[in-house]
Amino acid sequence: MPEIPIDMENIDHIRQNEAPEAGTAAPEEGIVVVEKGIIQNSDAAMTRLSGYRHEEVVDTIFASFFHLDDIPLVESICDPPEVPGKNKKTPVVRLIGKNGTSIPVEISAGACSRNGKPIRRIKIRHV
Repeated sequence: MPEIPIDMENIDHIRQNEAPEAGTAAPEEGIVVVEKGIIQNSDAAMTRLSGYRHEEVVDTIFASFFHLDDIPLVESICDPPEVPGKNKKTPVVRLIGKNGTSIPVEISAGACSRNGKPIRRIKIRHV
């Protein structure tokens, strides 16, 4: 799988080819773009899922939105993949919403690029 170039102004375009299977409801799934552990951008679904406004998410440490016990696992997802184009996926971890609630999520990350530099496209799926 080749790297996906990211349009930082409109990351919602990532979903264009992602449709749920017929007859199934799509789970809430947010997307964030992370570079060196810092959130560069997020989509509207991430706002709905976490309760944080876009402005509260961008330029913050990605792992800081998760339960303390889950941070090492979450940080490992931000590391570059061992094999280019290979996605990483976590078991269920706990996203901490703005209101303090623990939200069980799965995280999957894939390699992307911005201006030729590697970054991570991370999907956060409510389970």
